[in-house]
Amino acid sequence: MKPTKFEWEDVTQFEEIEGYGKSIWKNEDKYYLVLEEGTVASWLVIYELPQELFALLESGERTFQEVSWKVQNDS
Repeated sequence: MKPTKFEWEDVTQFEEIEGYGKSIWKNEDKYYLVLEEGTVASWLVIYELPQELFALLESGERTFQEVSWKVQNDS
């Protein structure tokens, strides 16, 4: 999936989903995943998190690492 055009300042206005260390946020009916990317210098990248993947994460069927890999690599 491609990153959104949101910046960290935008995301902090959304509702934080507790239990994920400021990595998952909700705005209206959409979820967003905030990931740190880069090697030497890192930056925050915001992806839209499909509701189906959020449901799998919440149910415990998938781990945070599995969901973030799916979102980053679209596979």
